[in-house]
Amino acid sequence: MVTLDFRVGPDVVHLFAHTAAPLPVSLGGDATYGCTEFVLHLDPTTLASPESLVDRTGERLSGPTGVRECRDGVEPLCIEP
Repeated sequence: MVTLDFRVGPDVVHLFAHTAAPLPVSLGGDATYGCTEFVLHLDPTTLASPESLVDRTGERLSGPTGVRECRDGVEPLCIEP
């Protein structure tokens, strides 16, 4: 994923991202690009500090540790529990 754009509001960060390479979407070899918007609601004190903003955004995007549910044989298409 690459970040195309981001916007910071009083209590929210919007990250607009796109896949850097096509992802496999079928066992037949079809692939496609994807895009998404991550919306992160954060307290205003976090948004006031660039270091805190980077740290909290990284924490939110890295997700919880644990078992991931992936589409059979397609590692990039996983959902964190």
